[in-house]
Amino acid sequence: MANENAINELLKLKNELSERIRQVDITIDMLKTMPISADSTSINKVTGNLTSVKPEGYESFDINASFRAKVIYVIKTEKKFLHAREIAQILNKIEPTKNTKDLIKKVSPILSLLKQKGVIIKIKVGRSNINSFWGGKDWVNENGLPKSGYEYDDSYLVKAGDNIDI
Repeated sequence: MANENAINELLKLKNELSERIRQVDITIDMLKTMPISADSTSINKVTGNLTSVKPEGYESFDINASFRAKVIYVIKTEKKFLHAREIAQILNKIEPTKNTKDLIKKVSPILSLLKQKGVIIKIKVGRSNINSFWGGKDWVNENGLPKSGYEYDDSYLVKAGDNIDI
């Protein structure tokens, strides 16, 4: 019985360490592809952990906040309608150890929940939900279109037949 508990604990530790190694590999690959002048991340020499240098406007971003609070913070800070992929990419810049694809999977349900609660609204471009952008209730005009200064980034629009590369 004691052996089973010890084995289970060691297997749990092995899985945690494997995940940390995977994250380190992802970070190394990411840093290899960054331009030499980019300095958005640094390695904490004491802990060995990757830390982010927060982009302008995100100095008061709370890494320990709930994911919901982080998504709201990004939308409020950007002050424009954002696509889920765009939010995930911004969060990835702030927390580079988080995988963008995984972030997108977490962002989408949070956006739907925030919409249900009336915190944000969704505007849809065309008929497909893939072209949904999220923002403040007061950011649209009487026709339901974004007011000047709150417009979404057209580069996030997906056209029929496009391959989405995250």
